[in-house]
Amino acid sequence: MEIRQLRYFVEIADRGNITKAADHLHVAQSALSYQLAKLEAELKADLLHRQSRGVVLTEVGTVLLPYARAILKQFDGLPQVVASGNGKLSGKVTLGMSPSVCSFLSVPLLQHVREKHADIRLELTEELTGTLEADLRKGAMDLAVLIDHQALQGLLVTPLVREELKVITKANGTASRVRYSSTDALSLPLLLPKEGQGIRPLLDAMALSQALPRIEPFAEINSVTILRSMILAGVGATILTEMAFEHDLENGSLQATGLSPPLYRDLCLCRHTELPPTLASEAIATAVAEVCVDLLLSKAWHGAEPFHSGA
Repeated sequence: MEIRQLRYFVEIADRGNITKAADHLHVAQSALSYQLAKLEAELKADLLHRQSRGVVLTEVGTVLLPYARAILKQFDGLPQVVASGNGKLSGKVTLGMSPSVCSFLSVPLLQHVREKHADIRLELTEELTGTLEADLRKGAMDLAVLIDHQALQGLLVTPLVREELKVITKANGTASRVRYSSTDALSLPLLLPKEGQGIRPLLDAMALSQALPRIEPFAEINSVTILRSMILAGVGATILTEMAFEHDLENGSLQATGLSPPLYRDLCLCRHTELPPTLASEAIATAVAEVCVDLLLSKAWHGAEPFHSGA
């Protein structure tokens, strides 16, 4: 088995097309197909299903993909490992966050990394949590900040913070109620992420546990920017954290009201359990934890408290 065979396999898997992979790698399509065939022969298994419009991974190919990525990452990181012997960390690390987290955590994190690890190239991705989790499981991402829930089994989870979820509405010039009951909150014209994304599983679980009707949002919106615009326009309300709308809450454009009983989301830093981390990714993981602690201690992270797994 050769490194180039794994590199070709990963590129084909990412592109979903052998011709596109060959073009991107600047390799003849016949050479790419030959090396892939050699890899399949050595593994004694088909890795791809050939279709008229491209290729899809077989079950074996799906299992192999994250390990192939990990091997390539370790191989490509050898120069950085040598450099780290001189006390200098470098290399590329991919980190994913949801829009509601990235909006306030990305700036202090990048400032921290620039100060402490200037030679590490951090690739920061803003995506929906379900997409981040899928990318993490297939080895396309090193780290991701996700909401802790049972479905994260198979990932290495490090607790970060616990945030209280609030009902976010347009400010109406009158004093906000103390709390919304779950029934009252769910009866609002809610703007929520689609099922399975963000805090939607938490809300669906809350409704189920309290024997409430199935949640039927007024609209499903997967962008915090669009969500903010809709709430400011008075189109509807949402249930999310204060920090996602920090500036609008501070200037009085929006208001945040808690739920009764309170509802929380627990944020954690996740990585693939079976794929070895690089020194650079371990440094970034530490940086994320340190920045979270700094924000908590300085009380800059409104509506949050330390989270310990099992709490």
